[in-house]
Parts: sequence; C-alpha cells; structure tokens
Amino acid sequence: MNNLDFFENNGITFINISKTNAENLVQTDYSLDTLSDYCLLFDQYQKGPKTGQFINLDFSQLTLLADMDFQFSILLLEACLSIEHTLKIRLKNYFTENKNFYRLYEEYFYTNIDYIKKNYTADNNEIVCEHFQNDFSRIPDFKVFVDMLHFGTLVNFIFFVYPKCEFLIFQNKINLEWTLNDTKWIRNNVAHGNAILNRINEYKNARNYQLVCYLGKRGIKHRTLITNMSKNVIGKICNLLFLYFHLVKNNNCFKSKILNYYNQYKRPFLHELSSNNKLMSIGLFLKEVFLIFFKDFT
Repeated sequence: MNNLDFFENNGITFINISKTNAENLVQTDYSLDTLSDYCLLFDQYQKGPKTGQFINLDFSQLTLLADMDFQFSILLLEACLSIEHTLKIRLKNYFTENKNFYRLYEEYFYTNIDYIKKNYTADNNEIVCEHFQNDFSRIPDFKVFVDMLHFGTLVNFIFFVYPKCEFLIFQNKINLEWTLNDTKWIRNNVAHGNAILNRINEYKNARNYQLVCYLGKRGIKHRTLITNMSKNVIGKICNLLFLYFHLVKNNNCFKSKILNYYNQYKRPFLHELSSNNKLMSIGLFLKEVFLIFFKDFT
C-alpha cells in the first residue's frame, strides 16, 4: 500500500498540495502517524456511501497543523527551560540565606542515594564526571547538586522540601504539584519531538481548580473553561503557562515570540481551518488565556 493510500481512502484531498509533493514531504518533513492523528480532529460522514470519510479535509490542512504544532512546541519547551532555570536559582539562593535548609537537603539525599547513584553517573552527566567520578561517599555541595539534577528529579526534590521551606512565594494561590507535573509532561514530550496538538481529543475529568478560578475571575466563562480545560493537553498547557508567568519575571522575549507565532499563523489558520469548530474554539480560548497572562504579568 502506498504511504498516502490511507489518506485517499478516507476522503482526504490533495488540492493545495499535489499528491506527488505530498509523497516527497512525508519522506522528509512530516510523520505519517502524526498526520493521521490530526485527521481525528476533523468531522467524518456518519451515514451514506461516504460513511467514515473525512468531510472537506485537504492534506494541506494536516501539514499546517503539523507546522503550527512544531513551532508551538518550541515555545513551550523554552517556557519549560525557563521554569527549570528559575527554580534552580530560587533553590540555590534560598539555601544561601537559610542554612537550616541543609538538614532537608541531607535527608533527601540519603533517602534517595540509591536512585542518585543509579541515574547520575560520570557516563551520563558532565557535572558528576567533573566533581564526583561516581563517588557519592560524601554529600555534594548543594549548588553543584542542584545544577546536576534532571528536571524530573528536580521536581521530586521540590515536592520533598516544599512547603517545609517556602522558597517559592506566589502572588496567587497555585497548585505547585499540578503545575509542575504538567510542566514535566510537556517538557518530556516536546524535548523528544512528540507532537502535542494531535492529542486534543484526550479528555480528563479533573482540573486545576485554582487555575479555573483565576481565569474565571478574569472574564472567561465557566462553560468555556470547563470545555477547554477538560481536554488533557490544553489543561496541561494552561498549567504550564500559569506556573511560567508566576515564576519567570523577565518574560518579554517569550511574549514577543508568542505574538510573532500568532501573527505568522493567524491568516493561514483562519483560511484553512475556520470550518473546524473544535480547533477554532481552542484557538480562541488559548488566545484569551495568553492575553490574560500578558496583562497580569507585565
């Protein structure tokens, strides 16, 4: 079977991108599996001879979604890295000013020594190689320890010490466990090149109540919030942004990149996808969320 047979057999057209060009693109620029996943964001005929085929779906719409997804993932990864950087700075500064924090650090280190020895070796971590050569017989300097942590371990360490020590103080109530876990999920996915927007159809019942209240007080209707944040990946993106804008004070560069992204894709999005109510609703919701954060965290 030809690589594009699935698309043709399911009623997807090749008007804006010829089939020949599409065949070349899926060899170099796009994942067939991911493009197939995007198909499920579009309506299908429910009866008649075309039952199961997609309605007015062109291959170019799928590649547009793939492009938007990839560029958006880059922005999300930048936000994740800024969160990681800021958390490490806050921890090191707090340690410098509060020597009693050493007891918690020591407790965490020796409680998790087996995990640390297994996952932090001179072969896979430059800082371990430089400072320890796999010898953890003595507890590392705290600042060196923080520098060597992968994000997942950093999150676990924060859960261990917080709120026993309040090295993070936010201007609004924030569910740190929820926001950090969702940040970790997004970071792991985008860092490994996994698409994000193709998972819009995945739902969850639980939502971050504090974030829902925060956005609701700023004008987003409750029904709109519940509808969009019930979509698992949209809820995770909102939690990531909630944490990012509370933590990262120097965020003007990130804001500019978000605005550039919006300006780059606004016209093709409206031209290619305006008939897709689901994607239009999500796009308008995320725009509203960004505008709220931009206004609140100038």
